Amino acid sequence: MTQTPDLWPDTTVQADDLPVAILRQQAEYLGQRHAQRLTGRVEARPLGQQMWLTLSIVAPALNHYSYRLLDVRYGMGGYPATVSFYDDELQVQTRAQFERWLKDVFADHRTQLVIAQLEAAIDAQTGEPAVA
Repeated sequence: MTQTPDLWPDTTVQADDLPVAILRQQAEYLGQRHAQRLTGRVEARPLGQQMWLTLSIVAPALNHYSYRLLDVRYGMGGYPATVSFYDDELQVQTRAQFERWLKDVFADHRTQLVIAQLEAAIDAQTGEPAVA
């Protein structure tokens, strides 16, 4: 019996370019910036032909309180992706657009207010202010 050769091509899409990988890296950066007092958590849920992602800010010292910051959904190709922050929803076409959008969300006053409030609550809970 003749064996059929492997017909699958080498993967051409880099996993690092996908929104899930970018969000996971940003979640790690959040923890590093806040000495793990605040961390990021990415939840990925496949639904049909789409991937749904949520990035939450987690405060382990506050009984693992979790604040849902943003949502992303995209087809299995990665882009375009539909992104949402509060009531704003739009579509990004490329990794560069996605990263610009994330930078804007992270700098948004509402995001900064959530982070400041969580840091203050942790300070009140632990009696130890964040180390600069």
